[in-house]
Amino acid sequence: MKSITRVYIQLDVNSKVKLIEYFKSQIPSHWTVYADHMTVVYGKSLIEIDRQNDNGKLVSLTATHIGKSNMAIAIRVNGYYSKNELPHITLAVNDKEGGKQLMSNEIKDWVKLDHEILIYGHVIELYK
Repeated sequence: MKSITRVYIQLDVNSKVKLIEYFKSQIPSHWTVYADHMTVVYGKSLIEIDRQNDNGKLVSLTATHIGKSNMAIAIRVNGYYSKNELPHITLAVNDKEGGKQLMSNEIKDWVKLDHEILIYGHVIELYK
């Protein structure tokens, strides 16, 4: 029997490119760039979070802040439920120094963007 591993929003290609282009001057050249998804929840299904009809649905997200640490850079977003206290998309990670995407959850310094950025993605329910 398959078990749910996570639910996330997979950004479409245009939105990923938009984020990377907009923030490329703020990403150190030796960091790994991701900018591909927003985690909704781990270990639960869409039914369990009362969103049973959302699998595959196209949704919009609004990027409102950028956050940085010495290990990760992320973009704070709103527009869809996330179990994270601060829903975000990991933009880049300092993997050469041990950075991981999950370290975006530890970012404390967030700066409001000059203007919000509208991006799009599909809700994905992933099983193993």
